Amino acid sequence: MSAAKYANLPDIDTAPDLYETPDVFPGASQGSESEDEEGRATRSKVPEVTLRDGLDGSHVMKSAEATERFRRAEQSSRKKGTSLYAYTPSTSESAAPPPFSQRLHSLKHELAALEAEAQSSLTSSPQDEEPNSAELVRELADMRTRLERVGTSGDARKKTPNGATSKASHTESLRAQTVSVDDTGHERKVKDVQAVSDIDKRLGQLEKILGSSALTLDEASPLSPPLLPMYTRLNTLLSLLTQPRHLDSISRRLKLLLPDLDRLSNAQTTPSKQGARRQSGPQSLDAVDSSQKAASSSQPSSMQETILPILNRLAPHLNQIPHILARLRTLSALHASASAFDETLSSLEADQQSVRRSLTDLSQAVAGIEGSMESNNKVVQGNFDSLDMRITALTSQMADGSNLNVPRQFSQQSIAS
Repeated sequence: MSAAKYANLPDIDTAPDLYETPDVFPGASQGSESEDEEGRATRSKVPEVTLRDGLDGSHVMKSAEATERFRRAEQSSRKKGTSLYAYTPSTSESAAPPPFSQRLHSLKHELAALEAEAQSSLTSSPQDEEPNSAELVRELADMRTRLERVGTSGDARKKTPNGATSKASHTESLRAQTVSVDDTGHERKVKDVQAVSDIDKRLGQLEKILGSSALTLDEASPLSPPLLPMYTRLNTLLSLLTQPRHLDSISRRLKLLLPDLDRLSNAQTTPSKQGARRQSGPQSLDAVDSSQKAASSSQPSSMQETILPILNRLAPHLNQIPHILARLRTLSALHASASAFDETLSSLEADQQSVRRSLTDLSQAVAGIEGSMESNNKVVQGNFDSLDMRITALTSQMADGSNLNVPRQFSQQSIAS
């Protein structure tokens, strides 16, 4: 169809197209006010041939001009090529912000979710995180009151009295919960302090029972000796004493020790008996032998006599002897530092004495120099006075001018002086 339509160019085919509608003349619908009436009015002025073909030939260009335009358009399209263009959305099509009521409603929903999470965290959080949860609940309650004030400020955001009272009651309940949480936290702190004080009391009682509180403190550490090593030592001793085989071994050792102690007591009593026999009368041969034995054992007995009272005095203090030794060890370092300090002080005193001697020597030298300077000053002053007197006498004689032998006399006087 297109080949038949454009076969006889530059003439335009006047045959009706397959998809063209037939022309409607003005007489068909005169009362309508649509845009087709204007088209019909303009087409009524066109000649009958153009009306029949459905084309307006008054503005048709020539075929040469049309081909030239088509050729130029094709060349320009080939040079430019195809390009994509993205339409920017206009500002009028951008989404408008949500209304105030909708934003307030969403904020209230988020606040309700946060309150639910805070309540769940209050029930499931440990003790150390409860104050933070309580502060969070308090802030949420304050935020809810602020949102209620904002909601009741406008006519569009007015709420019913029942809803307002329910929200107010909810905020009051939240505040009561925060106060209860604060009270529980304070009570728990008080209970913790009471538990610590109870532990301290129990430790004091345990120290009194074990005897560590009566011991002197070590200067190396300001605290009392630790209870755990002492308790473990006592526990090991009790475990040893409660076992039967250990008790049997201790009993055997005591049985072996008792005869030695008996012998020692007998050795202590025999010298006193022999001295009494010497005072009563003459000695027999047996007495002489016993005296010889006593003389041979006098040296160890004297040592025992000196040691036994010391042991008797040290026996009640056996538990404190290790601590005393530890204290002495710590004091040994202190005594060493004190001796070093004493040595430094003695050296400083010697230096001070030498400095004092040098100062006395210097003061004596300065005093001698001052005395010599004073004497020299007196001599110089006397010389100056005498010279002044002579100058005044000379000037007076020169002023008089009566005596011509003044220079000779002055020279003789100066030589005589």
